[in-house]
Amino acid sequence: MLGRDKPPLVKSNVDFLKLPLGKETFYLTPDAIVVTAGKTVARFGYEDVEFMFRSARFIEEETPPADATVVDLTWRYVNRKGGPDRRFNNTRELPICLYGEIDLRSSNGVNQRIQCSRVEAAERFVASLAAMSA
Repeated sequence: MLGRDKPPLVKSNVDFLKLPLGKETFYLTPDAIVVTAGKTVARFGYEDVEFMFRSARFIEEETPPADATVVDLTWRYVNRKGGPDRRFNNTRELPICLYGEIDLRSSNGVNQRIQCSRVEAAERFVASLAAMSA
């Protein structure tokens, strides 16, 4: 969950954008990305990390997020013609959502993918991060 906080061992009078990603937490400070994993801390310059955006279609088995864009529908079990496979009595329509994907990669070990339910927000986020590296 996106939030605001300070990285451990960093003294500051402001909080930074905090991205918990698995076992690692990314803090977006004005001049660097600070990554913590347990007691390990690493610092990456924005110019050292490649930020990529793309949109992706995803079939949701669960209820999609309220702000997701549903672009199509499919069946849980599909026959050759694209309709519901009647051999299964529990086939149901599933929404196909358009999500934004953000990739963060570097030659120094950063390799993360973030999926966002709002494509525009993901695209703006990547544009902001790219501007910080310029």
